Amino acid sequence: MFALLDRTDAPLEERIAAGFALGKLLDEDDQFDEAFAYYAAANDLHRQSQAQAGIRFEFDKFREQIDQTIQVFTRRFFDERPDWASHQRFRFLLLECHDPVRRSSSKSHPAIPMSSAPEN
Repeated sequence: MFALLDRTDAPLEERIAAGFALGKLLDEDDQFDEAFAYYAAANDLHRQSQAQAGIRFEFDKFREQIDQTIQVFTRRFFDERPDWASHQRFRFLLLECHDPVRRSSSKSHPAIPMSSAPEN
């Protein structure tokens, strides 16, 4: 996978998948800084792929979708459906959206420039 990520002759989708897979493997091995680097590389390739396809990221639309998701998937929503989202990691990630301290934690990572981190 390491070699695939760097192969410019390989299909972009395969390189993207390799970057995310390496990030996940390293993350699961508690090698967080290394994982972040591979996630960042995969995201860069993904942005290239999107640009080539003429797809542009629209932050305002994205923010609106996130806000709608937060409104629907409340703590009460999950409390009323204990079997629906029983996977604890999934449940934690969605409930984390309701905690402004956790929502802003991504801003503190040194690899994320403060100017690109959206305000809450």
